[in-house]
Amino acid sequence: MTILWVGVNILKVIAIFCWTSFAIFSLMGIYANLVYKSKHSQKKAKNVEFVLVSIANKSVQTSLFESLDNLIRRFDGKYPIHILINEGAELKEEIKKKITPYKNTDIVEVPSTYNQKLVGKGRAMSYFINKIDAKREQNWFVFLDDDNLILDDKFLYEIPYYEEKGYVASNPILVPRKGKSTFTYLADWIRYFDDLMIFKFFTGVLKKPLIGLHGELLIAKGQFLKDSKSYETRSLTEDFVFASKVVKYKQLSWQSETKVSIKSPNSIWDFFKQRSRWYQGISGYVGKTNSKMRVFVTWRLILWNLGWLSGWLVFPLWILYFNFPIWLSLFFWLGAGYFWASYIYGAHKSKKYWGIFLIPLYSIAENVAIFVSRNHKNFEVIDKN
Repeated sequence: MTILWVGVNILKVIAIFCWTSFAIFSLMGIYANLVYKSKHSQKKAKNVEFVLVSIANKSVQTSLFESLDNLIRRFDGKYPIHILINEGAELKEEIKKKITPYKNTDIVEVPSTYNQKLVGKGRAMSYFINKIDAKREQNWFVFLDDDNLILDDKFLYEIPYYEEKGYVASNPILVPRKGKSTFTYLADWIRYFDDLMIFKFFTGVLKKPLIGLHGELLIAKGQFLKDSKSYETRSLTEDFVFASKVVKYKQLSWQSETKVSIKSPNSIWDFFKQRSRWYQGISGYVGKTNSKMRVFVTWRLILWNLGWLSGWLVFPLWILYFNFPIWLSLFFWLGAGYFWASYIYGAHKSKKYWGIFLIPLYSIAENVAIFVSRNHKNFEVIDKN
């Protein structure tokens, strides 16, 4: 009985820690929605360049050309568009044929000999940034993944306002779109809610990306990209490293109102690989970040590890043994409601209401990725077709 008593109380402490944390983050998000709204200028920014980064092989062909079509349709003739690929990429000739009619669009190839210590997207971006000359350092560079569809141009009106105030970086609100898997599509709606709530608090209200930035529609000032040398660091999560440099050098960020469509993984295995890369990259670099950033990111990593122990597994114990006061249980439901709302909203958007019954599995799937990460140390591109 003693062992059982100790076990139950350990789970109780974990549950209190996790649900208190979730509730606190929810309150941060509620506060952000009450006080934060991005500012706009009357005119669009002119000093903007788009950079679509892709491995450009068959596994991303469909999404790459969908993204490229969207980019050309919205911005061709108005802003330079660069397609950043590795030398000898499989789809190079098809991309070249696609962009031939457009004068303001080009291909930038990363030489195979360039800085072999770097990996993946970070290596490509390092090459591109090092090619930015002095005349272009005052430009804003908008980096996109090869599954991103920009849904509006609000960010172009925001840039002049924040440029005048000395800001150097921004992120949008990510909106999932369905791939081949309904499960991963529903699970990805937590990213939308995170942007509306938690990321808005840090990136927008505090003006400090203390929990990181997305690589999707990463907007950054050319001069800071050059000076910070963020992409000279080997990392599986180059966007997180960049965010850490924004914090380290006490620069300012804002959250854009612009929404960007992102394609959800096509399978649960791809979902695991994607999340495992995030976990591996963030946990591997967090120790090198600013002290404040280290606190918040470590806090979230701990929750990522323990979240499944605080929820469905211990729910029967919650009812039978924990005996929390009603006011404390209600406080905890602020955190629970955050997750419920995101997944129910996803089920509503997909019209797959049976997905609501899978809610216990979504948090478990996020946790499984941690164990997958132990066997995936390299940058892996998931199938986006």
